[in-house]
Amino acid sequence: IGFIVVIDSEKGNYSNLIIGYLLARDIAINARDMDIDKDILSILIKRILKDIKGILNIRSLVEANINNCEQILAQLDKGLMLMEFNSEYLSKFLNEGKISKKDLFDFYQGEEVKQKYKIIEQSIKSLTKDQKKDTTKKSSTSKKTIKKKAVAKIKRK
Repeated sequence: IGFIVVIDSEKGNYSNLIIGYLLARDIAINARDMDIDKDILSILIKRILKDIKGILNIRSLVEANINNCEQILAQLDKGLMLMEFNSEYLSKFLNEGKISKKDLFDFYQGEEVKQKYKIIEQSIKSLTKDQKKDTTKKSSTSKKTIKKKAVAKIKRK
């Protein structure tokens, strides 16, 4: 290790030389040789890599949980629509005391509900796709960042 110090001898300014001397002195006093046991270092690195994998596993579990919640939401919306649909025909039957054959056929087919459900299902899927794109971008950059930082720290040592 060497230092280059700029001084101004005409003005008698040797402050940079003093700073360089103090820095070199501190480095010399605090310098020590470290014996690095490769087995211990290997154990430490394996543990850190295991912990990183665990954190990434948590991320995949959360993403799976989000997918499950979206399916639950879709089923809940479908159930609510079916209840509303059934309520209309039940109210009609209670008010009029009868249901026409056409109404009964429409009730049995449930086309009105199917059309509404397709729209809701498509909107949920589009939200899912948008979220997956965002999380994929964040995930790939965060994985790369973690790997780069770990490699940089190992190289420094």
